[in-house]
Amino acid sequence: MSDSRSKSLFTIAKKEFMDNVRNRWIMALTALFVIFIVMISTYQGHIRDDAGFEDIITFSRELNFYLIAIVAIMLGYKTLAKEVESKSIGLLLTSELDRKEIVLGKFVGLGSVLAFIVIVGFGIGGVISGFTIGFGDSFMYFEFMIASFLFSLSFLSVSILISSMVNRRSRALAGGVFIWIFFMIIWDILLLVGAIATGWEFEMEGAAVAEFPEWFYQLALANPADIFYYITPRITGSEAMAIPDFLSIEVLWIGFLIWIILPLVGAALIFDKKDL
Repeated sequence: MSDSRSKSLFTIAKKEFMDNVRNRWIMALTALFVIFIVMISTYQGHIRDDAGFEDIITFSRELNFYLIAIVAIMLGYKTLAKEVESKSIGLLLTSELDRKEIVLGKFVGLGSVLAFIVIVGFGIGGVISGFTIGFGDSFMYFEFMIASFLFSLSFLSVSILISSMVNRRSRALAGGVFIWIFFMIIWDILLLVGAIATGWEFEMEGAAVAEFPEWFYQLALANPADIFYYITPRITGSEAMAIPDFLSIEVLWIGFLIWIILPLVGAALIFDKKDL
């Protein structure tokens, strides 16, 4: 890519970043993560002498699970549909970049917003917490931050894919809401119903739930939310959840990368062929 094309891509990415990172709800959400993490560490440090970052990860996983996915969808759903609906896409197309590079530039810019939320929100919260609970297992927390970021990028890619398929923001928003509900709620219900239908019975063995059928865990890779759900105990080394060996932390990292790359490539191809 030539210097001028690289500069144009950077300009698009910078505009997306600046247009979104200054929004009050982004700043409020970032502050919420800081406050929440500090509250967890303060509480755990008060009731337990051996509290650590593992406790923060365990208690903040659910917050990440729902909020970060919502933020990613809200950032990505309108990124292309808005340009088409408002007819401002013509201005973008006058640049030296082709349509695929425009999609990439927007992804980079919006991904930078998510990086800001994770680095500032979780980073500041983690540093402050370290003075309360110590920094002994801080690398574990750093891995959790990376997992949270990749999780958010997965939903960002999917939402950009949806945005590339429609011409109106309202339809893109409806698609984003459906994707969130599907991956967060409907998908696991379908898997659970399928497991029960094939003869699986719910059992408890100590603190761990008895294993599901193997196909149940294999299909986890078809849902970025499940990948995040399973990678957290892998990071902390927790045995409270029965996870088969083939779902190693390396496989789960690769699963995230696939969910980031494939929808983004699909969005670029669809947008490149779209009649504007």
